[in-house]
Amino acid sequence: MNTTGLLQDLFLHMAWADALVWASVLKHPALVNDTLLRERLYHTHLVQRAFLHIWRGEEMHFDGTNTLRGEELAGWGRDYHSDVSRFLGTIKESRLDSPVHLPWASRIMQSLGTELTDPKLGETLMQVSAHSRYHRGQVNTRIRELGVKPPLTDFIAWVWSGKPKPSWPSETESQTPEVRGLPNERVAGAGSSPKPRRPSRRVSAEASRKRRSSPRRRPDPSRAVRSWSRSRARAT
Repeated sequence: MNTTGLLQDLFLHMAWADALVWASVLKHPALVNDTLLRERLYHTHLVQRAFLHIWRGEEMHFDGTNTLRGEELAGWGRDYHSDVSRFLGTIKESRLDSPVHLPWASRIMQSLGTELTDPKLGETLMQVSAHSRYHRGQVNTRIRELGVKPPLTDFIAWVWSGKPKPSWPSETESQTPEVRGLPNERVAGAGSSPKPRRPSRRVSAEASRKRRSSPRRRPDPSRAVRSWSRSRARAT
């Protein structure tokens, strides 16, 4: 398998996994209306879109997208995967080593106190896949906390299933009792495991003190993207 083939597989899996998550979310009003879940899903699709704009040399415009939720937000994510699939079809192996400048990166590196080195195109493609997997894990954890069994979205599960195409929920399917794909979130290849207990919402005084004294949160890339986009809009 060459590098472009592997990257295309990573993005095909990402589309399949995103569709499975949205199929679960849209069937349950409690999930659709959960603010934290919506923020994590929006963040994931925002960053996916931002990188695609950079790869295609486009201006970024996200005005109005922060109000998307439910089926509209899912549709925004679905459209992204169609767009990025067409882009990936134009990439040749030799282009993967081309440097890519991310206009919001300097703000993040400044806060971290390190020098900025522009990544290569192939590295940014890997970043989008890794970033999406990271936040998809957070989303699935939140789904479970809200009392719903999240879907299994592991890459190896997609391979085992014959690398199926994504099944995005339609307006009518979002109300049906079944979710397409594998049924639960067991770790692929590890066998069954007991259902984890829900974390307690009670916080001890000692834990509260530790939280206040803990280091500052790491920079939020999506906030940097939105801030850069707004500054560009004001300048034009």
